[in-house]
Amino acid sequence: GIDLIITKMKNIQDHLTRLEREFQSKLKYNQHKEKIIDNLHSELQEHKNDLIKKVLRPVLMDVILIIDDIKKLINVYRSKDSSRLDPSKLLDLMETFPPDLEEILYRQMVEPFRCDKGTFDPSRQKVARTSETDDESKDKTVAQSIRDGYEWEGKVLRPELVEVYIFKADAISDEKKADYNTFRGDCASDHARVHTRERVRTHKGVRERARKLARKRSRKRAAYLNGTFASDNQVSANTFTE
Repeated sequence: GIDLIITKMKNIQDHLTRLEREFQSKLKYNQHKEKIIDNLHSELQEHKNDLIKKVLRPVLMDVILIIDDIKKLINVYRSKDSSRLDPSKLLDLMETFPPDLEEILYRQMVEPFRCDKGTFDPSRQKVARTSETDDESKDKTVAQSIRDGYEWEGKVLRPELVEVYIFKADAISDEKKADYNTFRGDCASDHARVHTRERVRTHKGVRERARKLARKRSRKRAAYLNGTFASDNQVSANTFTE
C-alpha cells in the first residue's frame, strides 16, 4: 500500500514539474511575442512620423519662402522715407502673395472654386446673408459670391460663401410665406447642410500654369526688393506690369 502511495505521489510530482516547464515556456513565448509587437508598433509609428514629415516638408519650405519675402518687404518699407512710399506698388506686391499660397495648395490637390450663378447648392455653398427680391424667378438663387470655396481631390474642403436672393413674400399665401420664412431662417441660422460631391478633375495643367505664375511673381518681388536695397531709383515703374 505504501509503495502505491509513493508511486502516485511521484506521478503527481512529475505532472507538476511538467506543468511548471510548460508554464515557463509559455511565459517566455508571451514575453517574446509582446516584445515583437512592441517593436513592430515602434517601427510603424516611426514610419508614420517619417511619412508625415516627408509630406509636410515641401509645404513647410514653400511657406517659409513666402514668409521670407514678406519679411523682406516689411524691412524695405520700414527703411524708406514715408514721403517716398508708393501705396500702389505695395498693393501690387501684396496681391502676389495669395496666388503663391494657392499654388502651395495646388500641389496638395487643393483648389479654389466658385459655382456658376444659379440655384443655391447646399452641397457646395454656404449662406452668409440673404437679400430680398421682388422677382420670384430669383428666389433661392445666388446673388453674389462672397468667398471662394476649396475642394480637396474633388471633395469639398470648405464651401463657397454666398449671398442668396429671397423672394419678398408680401402678396402670397400663408403656406408659401411660411415656406419662404423657413428657408430664410435656415439660411440665417446656418442650418443648410453641407455635403461633399466627388468630381474627377485634371490637375496637371492647372498646377503647371500656377507654377509658372508663381515663378513670375517671385521674380517680380525679387527684382523689386533687390533693386530697392540697392537704390530706390533703380526700380522700374513697370516692374509689376504683366
